[in-house]
Amino acid sequence: MSIFSSFASNNKRAPSDFQIELFDPYHGEADQDEFSDISRSSGNFAKTIDAKIRFSKRNSLLIERFKIPEQKSESPRLSMFSDSKIDMIVKDQIGRKRGKKRYTSMSSISTRKSILETGSCIMWYFINEKLLQDLIPDFEMFQCKKMFEEILKKVPSCHEANFGYGRLLYYERDIDGALNYIKNALKFKPKDYLYRIWFAFLQLKMSWKTRGDFITCKSLLEALRIENPNSLEILWGLMELSMSGLLRVQSEIELPEYYASHIKENDNYYGYLAWGVLFLQKNPEKGILLFKEMLKRFPNRPEAYIVLWQHFHKNKNYVLSEDVAAEAFLKATEGENSQFYILLCIIYAKAYFKRSKIHSCLELLEQKFIERPTCSVLIYHYGKYATKSRNLNYRGAAISALAESLEHSSKNNYGNIHYWLSKAYILNNQPFEAYLSMKKALKYLKNTDENKIQEIKKKIEEIKPKIDIIEHIDSKTTTKFGNKLEIEKHKIQCEQLKNFQKGYSDIYLAKISWACGNEDDAITLTEEAIKSKTLNFKAYEQLFHYLGHSHDQASIKKHAKEMIKKAKNPSLPTPLWVQAHIKYAKLIENSNPAKAIIILKCLAKVFPPLSHGEIPYIKAIKKAVTLSELKEVTMKIVENSSSYNYSNYKNSQVDLQYYMKAYIPGRPQETDITIETYSTNDETKKFDLAKEIRHFSTNRSLTGKSERYTSLTIETEFEDSETKSKDKNAIPVETPKKGSALVFPICSNPHFLYKIAKIAVLKRVCIADGLYAIEDFLSILKHKKQKKHTEALKIKGLYWKSFLLEESFERVKALDLMRSILPGLIKYKFSEKAEKIKTFLSNH
Repeated sequence: MSIFSSFASNNKRAPSDFQIELFDPYHGEADQDEFSDISRSSGNFAKTIDAKIRFSKRNSLLIERFKIPEQKSESPRLSMFSDSKIDMIVKDQIGRKRGKKRYTSMSSISTRKSILETGSCIMWYFINEKLLQDLIPDFEMFQCKKMFEEILKKVPSCHEANFGYGRLLYYERDIDGALNYIKNALKFKPKDYLYRIWFAFLQLKMSWKTRGDFITCKSLLEALRIENPNSLEILWGLMELSMSGLLRVQSEIELPEYYASHIKENDNYYGYLAWGVLFLQKNPEKGILLFKEMLKRFPNRPEAYIVLWQHFHKNKNYVLSEDVAAEAFLKATEGENSQFYILLCIIYAKAYFKRSKIHSCLELLEQKFIERPTCSVLIYHYGKYATKSRNLNYRGAAISALAESLEHSSKNNYGNIHYWLSKAYILNNQPFEAYLSMKKALKYLKNTDENKIQEIKKKIEEIKPKIDIIEHIDSKTTTKFGNKLEIEKHKIQCEQLKNFQKGYSDIYLAKISWACGNEDDAITLTEEAIKSKTLNFKAYEQLFHYLGHSHDQASIKKHAKEMIKKAKNPSLPTPLWVQAHIKYAKLIENSNPAKAIIILKCLAKVFPPLSHGEIPYIKAIKKAVTLSELKEVTMKIVENSSSYNYSNYKNSQVDLQYYMKAYIPGRPQETDITIETYSTNDETKKFDLAKEIRHFSTNRSLTGKSERYTSLTIETEFEDSETKSKDKNAIPVETPKKGSALVFPICSNPHFLYKIAKIAVLKRVCIADGLYAIEDFLSILKHKKQKKHTEALKIKGLYWKSFLLEESFERVKALDLMRSILPGLIKYKFSEKAEKIKTFLSNH
């Protein structure tokens, strides 16, 4: 009888409360009366015991030493032991027959938390590698890698930095890179046991190629086991090697049950987990039963939930996978298990998705992102699942979430983000934007993503002829066309774009007309391109450019209002919504700069909470609930400056309540902000929102049904001190319509802050707003990942800050700043700005 079958047969006799025999590899099954004839004083004790001992036929050393004749009895269960071990086995067997319990209920096992060394790799043995990168937020990953890179640049021999950087690379599934850095750590500290465990672990993860690799890896693990026989990581690694089937069991390596038993001797929880993993492979029903009992006894430990969820998910048992995910989410996300919190949230969302509970899936991910804004992986999954649902009501939210995740994620995930973003664009009938994302996806996808790469290449082949037409015309319209024949040829090509993307045929025909000097025809064709109900922002930008050349302000105003009205469409991605309002503010900045600044301020309402950097201006705007408060945010910052550091802000109940109200589903809200309007006699009247911004809201809990408000609008016709409305009464607010379209009202594009500062300088209004806005802008840029692009934006931001300091009567600071940024302006070829700085410095 094998070890595994012995354990299984004994387990059949277990009582109904799921008592499990604690298996010991050194204890065989003895007959009831096996030693009944032996007394403590028996003279035949040694002979009787000697007759009972059996040796493995493969153990030639012992057979030769003891001159043992050929055995005809049942093969022994043990294959490796010494003389002392034989004595120990005999004594233990006698002790068991004299009263030691054969069964131990799991309910009697201690629930003491396992003590593992910091940096232990044991969990990576049983957690799917695809889930690894979800454990560390991208922001933390970025900051830690940056820190290690700086240390290694100064001190390449720092073994701690090499080890830390190697571990981070493994989280990103870069096993080769991780192994190289762990090798470097061992080079500088060769006797460190933790480093050697990780080296062996990574070797094991890379050894799934040949049998020779497995033998080498086994030797490495056995050598480490000699130093520390109780190492859970080493025992689990050996168990995995034994389970692989590429090594001969009981000759080259022991049975996996052998190692599972040793794990159980050293740690109850991981021991049962090891047996559970074995059972799931060989006897799933018994494995599931074992895991269920583990969840009862250890309800706050996440590892068992994750392994059991993986089993159900792999076998497409989505009902049970949802049950396990829900229980894990409720019981195993607190205290010491907080590192698993995000992973369990993602598992729960995935379980929702597989059960076609798309709304609950997306709602959960959005809520958790607001609570933990550094965890950009949450909005990546949000966009991914919104796209995979192929529900047209979710397409705008999908694009918004994926575009936002690009702002926060590491480059390691860019390939997957662009892959799903291209699919979302196709779903939204934007093949040109999809093409741009597909090109970026090919740049960042790894060789392991071969299926995605082939799918993208096939799609690019389908749309490439139309893309070639667009790129060719774009290159030609920068110069004059050669002759009429060439013009007609390009017009015929433009006709082919009618079935490609809405409005593109008219846009490019207009470009040809404009390049040929037919300005009126160009404007007419572009106006045709904007006639659809959805917002074609590219067409509007082109139209405003043409109308600007014609100085047709009346038409600009008319089409600007039309553009803002179309921006209320809930299927419009939030980044495009932000762009539309920035464009509107630019169009009115000459006639009404104060109003343009207020509109730009409102865009702070969709800026996500950050856990890094000081952004007091944005935070103050978020708390404003009236127009007067919105105008006076700079005064509030001065009054409450001590309360705007991040540690206070993070723990502020007021701020928490604001975010819960403004973003998180579950709280009905009729309005987000109330604007005060002022009549000529200073009588104050209030009216409900649409004046500043409206976030979506909901009147449901996570598990109930919901109806969402879908408008996301800024009212551009509000009354302020510079432009009095003809109607002195409160402007009526359009009641938001209830619908099923989903809005993702988050966009971390800080460009609106830059525009506030620029308008403040050029129009000499709201100087304090401009100064605070540019400070927030520069603070946000510090944490952007695109260094070259960010550095250029930083120089431009400092340029406007220098003039804001001058307007604030801080000339010394202004002049010092101007001198410091002049080389940067020249470097990035901001020639006009550099000349203005030179002129100002020469005059002062």
